[in-house]
Amino acid sequence: MSACSLQGERQTVTDIKQRHRDVAALQAGRRSSTAGMKIEFAPMNVPLRRRFQTAAVLQWMFSFLALAQCCLAVFVLLALSDWWMLALLYSGWLWLDWDTPSSGGRRSRWVRSWVVWDYFRDYFPLTLIKTVDLDPRKNYIFGFHPHGEKLSHGLSVSQVFWWLC
Repeated sequence: MSACSLQGERQTVTDIKQRHRDVAALQAGRRSSTAGMKIEFAPMNVPLRRRFQTAAVLQWMFSFLALAQCCLAVFVLLALSDWWMLALLYSGWLWLDWDTPSSGGRRSRWVRSWVVWDYFRDYFPLTLIKTVDLDPRKNYIFGFHPHGEKLSHGLSVSQVFWWLC
């Protein structure tokens, strides 16, 4: 046998022995119930600020992936319950407000000033570097995601290019 096949064979035997030890430890109750699933939770020494940053990103992911489905489910449940009038009022508002997204939406300084966006911004290590002054009379397309209003070090696009917002 070659050295490579022996090493692979030893590795397999070692893995099997380790798995047997893990199972024995689980059966003996010496380890947590998640030990066999290989889930590793964040260590306790992660700063609270970093935990808030992670929570802000998870909140945004939930909003992006599941909020529409949850709202639709609530709407259907309202429509099929004694609260059907509330669903009817919402449908009327939706019909009247249909063109708002294509006309620029409804900017809310209150929502844009939420601290959750600061935590979201700080989760990603971005830096805005202004290299040239832009003419405010011309149109520009800025491509950054997600929604890129806030960048790093408390600096936002609206502070650097004040005439945009």
